[in-house]
Amino acid sequence: MGFNYAKEKEKFDRTWAMLCQQYEAAGMSQDAIKELYDFDWNWFKSRRRYFNWLADLPESMSVEDLPQEGTEMTLGDSPAHYGAGTATERYWWIEEVGDSELLQKLMLLCADDIEVLTCLVFEECTQEETAQRLGRKQQAVSRQILKIRKIFQKGE
Repeated sequence: MGFNYAKEKEKFDRTWAMLCQQYEAAGMSQDAIKELYDFDWNWFKSRRRYFNWLADLPESMSVEDLPQEGTEMTLGDSPAHYGAGTATERYWWIEEVGDSELLQKLMLLCADDIEVLTCLVFEECTQEETAQRLGRKQQAVSRQILKIRKIFQKGE
């Protein structure tokens, strides 16, 4: 069972448009309505993370093969490349994307592409520093950026 972000987000927005009208008609303050919205939005994002994490394990893998609690997860450890543990903390910015078109393009990226974007954009690393972290040459990172750029330019 997957999580269709566009469909669920549309449903969430529709529901919240109705709730907002009801809350305003009931005389609630804008601050109180915003607090309720923020709570529901965080629940929505948490639910999406949960469904992303529910990816089936490959047949050759068992639950015992998963990292144990207390061990740090790396990018390649999670079935969904921004599922849980430190991966969720590291890729927090994905949960904040509000543009569904941009989010769909992000979903086309592999875990390695997400890591490159995180290093370059949010950690403000240079291409050379990113390459060192990933154990490759700067030219390889540069080519990867071009590939990512092509994905984002499709459909413009």
